[in-house]
Amino acid sequence: MRFSSVIIGFLLISRFIPVNGQEKSNFFFTGAQAHYGFIIPHTSKVEPISHTNPYGFELDLNWLHTSFESWRVFHAYNISGVQLVYYNYQNPEIVGSSYALTAYTEPIVKRGNRLMFSVRGGGGLSYQTNIFDFDKNTENLFFSTRISFPLYMSARLKFGITDNLFLTLAGTYNHISNGAMRIPNMGMNFPTASAGLELFPGKFPKLDNGYVPEKSIGFREQYILIQGITGYKDVYGVSTWTWGMSSRYTWRMKSFYALNAGAELIFDKGVRKMIEIEDKKLDYKRFALTGGQDFFLGRIIFSQYIGVYLYSPYKAKAPVYQKYEVSYRVMPHLLTGVYLKAHTSDAELFGFSMNCILGIK
Repeated sequence: MRFSSVIIGFLLISRFIPVNGQEKSNFFFTGAQAHYGFIIPHTSKVEPISHTNPYGFELDLNWLHTSFESWRVFHAYNISGVQLVYYNYQNPEIVGSSYALTAYTEPIVKRGNRLMFSVRGGGGLSYQTNIFDFDKNTENLFFSTRISFPLYMSARLKFGITDNLFLTLAGTYNHISNGAMRIPNMGMNFPTASAGLELFPGKFPKLDNGYVPEKSIGFREQYILIQGITGYKDVYGVSTWTWGMSSRYTWRMKSFYALNAGAELIFDKGVRKMIEIEDKKLDYKRFALTGGQDFFLGRIIFSQYIGVYLYSPYKAKAPVYQKYEVSYRVMPHLLTGVYLKAHTSDAELFGFSMNCILGIK
């Protein structure tokens, strides 16, 4: 079956969803996109297999949320959904292709009579058809596990062709890796440009509710964040867990922006396993000072910072690491989230965090 027929059939699903049966604040619709991009050779080790242009096809099940409870998360109208995407990396013998199922959220940043601009971020699971193999495929340093974790950020422009059909143009930055669960794990970074359609079962709803932001409960101008972290990775076939704790002082300079500085203590069982394998008499714990920034989007916080090791008896891949976190405020002083830690271009650890806020001012 030609893929164009699949897209048309998928979009037409929207026509058979009963509009009257929907909640007034949630509107279901479908979408499809075609992607084309290039691979970024983020390290010289993957440069020889980076000279291809990935292409892909995306199918979406979407829900537009218009209630105040949804709006208050980002202080914007929001779309959420499930995205199924196939990427072919045009290197079948070494890199192969991938099938990914992800969940996403998409705040609508600007809207007009016909045009809308939104930003989509998401992640999930992907299946890689080709992976690293010591005997058959030593060149594929991108992927070493069949199951990996894709993350992406997309800027989308939507143009209303009719009352219920939108043309979409997008630019997406994609990352796929296994979060250092198994090595080698260089991961892949590849931007794509895409075009497609989104179809509503009925007339697109008016987004004209005059919602007003509530007070920023739980966040003061200055506060201390206490954090517990955990993560998992595979070291030479042995499952290991990492845990740690950190504390950050945060100065919220604007309603949407803050600077932070702190310290982090890490108990990495993967490092301890490496020390045992290499028969060294070293401490596996690591201590670092950190500094970075936070971006506030309603109840969502995106944090990025760098850490500098002050104590690392077993030498890390680099003396400085970077960390990216997405947290959600479940209670005024309690947040939960996920993070990705990397040494330069190599992912070190993917895990979960639990955060508690202590207000100062």
